[in-house]
Amino acid sequence: MALEAIVSLTTEEKKELTDMLVGRVPNIRDRRKTVTERMKLNHAAWRGT
Repeated sequence: MALEAIVSLTTEEKKELTDMLVGRVPNIRDRRKTVTERMKLNHAAWRGT
């Protein structure tokens, strides 16, 4: 079962949360790099490599 929540954050709260997660989540500040890495991993999983 998946749990989904919609949370509204102010700009200041988003910045504070991002600062807290830096170092824990890879490429959190570089969105394009994160999406590209996820696409590569998904492609590799489908290919079985």
